[in-house]
Amino acid sequence: MRSNFDFSCRELTHCFRSARLGIRVSQRRFSDLGKSHEIQIDRSVFHERCSPEFGFDRPRFSPYYFAPMIDAGDIDRPASPVRVTRNSLPIYIDIRKVFDLESVFEGSCSLERLPRFAGCLASLDGEVSGKLQFFRSEADLRVILGSVSATVEVICQRCLEPLSLHLVDTIQLALVESESQIDSLEAQWDPWMIDGPRITIASLLEEQLILCMPLVNYHADDRCVEALEYQKQREPREYNNGERAVQNPFEVLKVLKKNYETP
Repeated sequence: MRSNFDFSCRELTHCFRSARLGIRVSQRRFSDLGKSHEIQIDRSVFHERCSPEFGFDRPRFSPYYFAPMIDAGDIDRPASPVRVTRNSLPIYIDIRKVFDLESVFEGSCSLERLPRFAGCLASLDGEVSGKLQFFRSEADLRVILGSVSATVEVICQRCLEPLSLHLVDTIQLALVESESQIDSLEAQWDPWMIDGPRITIASLLEEQLILCMPLVNYHADDRCVEALEYQKQREPREYNNGERAVQNPFEVLKVLKKNYETP
């Protein structure tokens, strides 16, 4: 049978990966496939032709993602920024790629992915939104710029009732691999220690939200007083000369003592 391959391609294994589902390939055509005379291709959703416009890293339909490769004639061309916009932020990023590609991630993150921050809240109702831009500075530092915001429920410290709190913070981080590099950072950058090739997005956002959270949270109006049904204090009495009398809290004890001493 005649397969739908472009045999003018120099890389035969490249075209082999571009096969359609169910095509059987003969060993006469592809001598590097092994000892089997026929190989059944089980998984392939790639288009069948190999061309400069559509390669294995630029497919029209692909089950996986690779960063676009630079063409042979464009080696000296700097990599253009790649913007990635998603409804949900990724779990982690690979620091070996995102800074050179100047990637931008924007999306939301559930509070379940932030356990330390969620422990400070009254409930898990709410969502965290963030935007992160990765690039190299003029000093060749790997820096992260962005912002994080969240609307959450905390406990009011006066009435112990839920309180809606809106948090917003900016992100200006520089990656460091040891504590000795922290002293050499400029004042505008906050250090972020790394111990591997990956950064967990949730941990980064969680740290920023914990730092910008107020130490004490309470309602700004008289809602706390109304919730606890506090009674307003009586107006102090005034003497004839206009001075206000201060009520002594021990007057009740004085009356009790007098009644006790009376036979």
